[in-house]
Amino acid sequence: MDHALLIEGYKGAIRLKYDAKGRLCILDIRMFCDAEKYSWLILNLPVDVKLLPGFVTKTDKFKLINEANAPTFDHFYKNVYGLQQGRSDAAVAWDKLDNLWDQVLACEMVPVYDAKRGSTAKQYPATYLNKRTFDIDINYFVKK
Repeated sequence: MDHALLIEGYKGAIRLKYDAKGRLCILDIRMFCDAEKYSWLILNLPVDVKLLPGFVTKTDKFKLINEANAPTFDHFYKNVYGLQQGRSDAAVAWDKLDNLWDQVLACEMVPVYDAKRGSTAKQYPATYLNKRTFDIDINYFVKK
């Protein structure tokens, strides 16, 4: 069971993947946050999938993404990416994303990619997806 957690006011996302018994087996934090917030997340994220709904409802700042409310290609193309070129190629590239986490990351990392690229030309959406440009090491942007 794959889930993504978004936190209002933070760029990026958190991946929570639970095994068949409902135990947390993958935790991937791709989010700008300071050491205090990072520690809080590590200590408080639910290790059992049954506890996830209660955790998310603790605050209105959390948004849980799962298969039921996963981002769609149309949402990515029309509302997120900002460059509408090569729609059919981009749709094929989107369909190659084989899991919820890649779809969420592709959407959530667009602002990070835009900041990283500076004044260089923006990739076409298909290129961004095919080259997995969204798979950015968020630590690159954390101020030391």
